Amino acid sequence: MVENARVVGLHALERLNEMKESYQVIENVTGLGLFIGIDLAIESKDKTPASNIADRVMYQRLNNCLSFKTTMGNILTLNSPLIVTKDQMDQALNIIEEAIIEETFEWLLNILKHFKLVSDKPIGIKYAHKPSVISI
Repeated sequence: MVENARVVGLHALERLNEMKESYQVIENVTGLGLFIGIDLAIESKDKTPASNIADRVMYQRLNNCLSFKTTMGNILTLNSPLIVTKDQMDQALNIIEEAIIEETFEWLLNILKHFKLVSDKPIGIKYAHKPSVISI
C-alpha cells in the first residue's frame, strides 16, 4: 500500500503540474504520497488567494461524489486512501480540472459583468458534463 501511495501520488503530481502550466489560477502544487495540495491564486502582482474559486470547486464537485477539503481557504487538499488506483486518481483529477475550468470561467464572466463589459443575458455556453462517481 505504501508503494501504491508513492506511485499514484507521483502520477497525480505530474498531472497537476501539467494542469498548472495550462491554468494560471493554479499557483502551486505540492504533495507527499497521496496527500496533495493545489494552491489556487488569482493572477495579479500579489497572487491573491482564489478562495471563492476554491470553495466553488469543492462544493460543486460534491455533485460528482468527489469529496475533498480546502485549507487556508484557497488550497484544494486531497487526502486519498492508500488503495486508490491510477485510474481512480485520473478520474478525480479530470473532475477537478473540469471544475477549475468552469469556476474560473464563471469568476471571469462575473468580473466582466461587474464592469459592464458583457451583458447579463445568457450567452449560450454549456459545459460538457460527464457524471462521475469517485471518492478520494
